[in-house]
Amino acid sequence: MNTQIKTAALDGNEAVIRQMEPALTGIVHDLAESAQHKAGLSVTSLLIKGGLSGALLGLATTFCFLAFNGASGGLASLLAGAVFPVGFAVIALLKLELVTGNFAVLSLGALAGKVSLPALARNWSWVYFGNFLGSVFVGLLLAVALTHAFLTPGGFLAEKIVDVANAKTLAYQ
Repeated sequence: MNTQIKTAALDGNEAVIRQMEPALTGIVHDLAESAQHKAGLSVTSLLIKGGLSGALLGLATTFCFLAFNGASGGLASLLAGAVFPVGFAVIALLKLELVTGNFAVLSLGALAGKVSLPALARNWSWVYFGNFLGSVFVGLLLAVALTHAFLTPGGFLAEKIVDVANAKTLAYQ
């Protein structure tokens, strides 16, 4: 079945995909239905749900960095591994929109013929923008809070955030 889906997707043969739709059972069928629902959400819903997701992941990352404070080695990894996934759990429980999850879900919906390519692109674009806005909002709040409105250095947490940002961006030079 996987080979048929890949071949159908590569050939652009919508008839084959539609013939396979009854074969989508269980969780795959549910994901295709979820994709159809997600594709139909309004722009306002996508921005709000996407913004909240971006903000929650920003907070989860911040709490993860706080867990590192004073910990080292395996303990630091254990604490980070226990703290960060809580952000994803909250996003899932609140049924918010995270672009990385939508990459998978809406792609499956498109392969199953439940979501059109313009609807897929619309969803990805607005959710990405919402995730970005939410994360930038939390970043600004943190910058103002940690530096007392940019009057003082930010301390351990600000240094950790800058170090991680530098490691992720300057490593490509």
